[in-house]
Amino acid sequence: MLPNPYAILGGLLAVIALCVASFGFGHHVDHQAFVAYRETQAAEAEKQVAANRTALLDQQQADQAVMAKINQSRGDQINEITHRGPLDDGGSQAEIPTTIAPWLIDQFTQADNDAALVGALQQVVAHDRAVCNGNLPGVVAAQ
Repeated sequence: MLPNPYAILGGLLAVIALCVASFGFGHHVDHQAFVAYRETQAAEAEKQVAANRTALLDQQQADQAVMAKINQSRGDQINEITHRGPLDDGGSQAEIPTTIAPWLIDQFTQADNDAALVGALQQVVAHDRAVCNGNLPGVVAAQ
């Protein structure tokens, strides 16, 4: 006796339906796990962003306090220099206050470094002009 072809087809369709249903249920469970994970990560990220903003605000306030202190001390130094009065023409030299001397030394050192850098850059330009014989694309020599 041969099996009924409709019974075989019905059984095959039932197996296919069972496979599709189990895949759909697994996908649903995985999606729910992903949504829960995403929500916990979003909550943690919001907490971290809030903490970072607070830390940044605290750092900015501390920096502003330091800058205000520096500005106040520099203002006092400038007031000291400007209220000293003009130098006489007798050739005497006024002494530089000890509070501003390190700053002046730093400024002169930076100026020396900048001058050395400018000299090096001028040498590079001179070398480039020598290599190109003054013929750079798009550059017209001054007459």
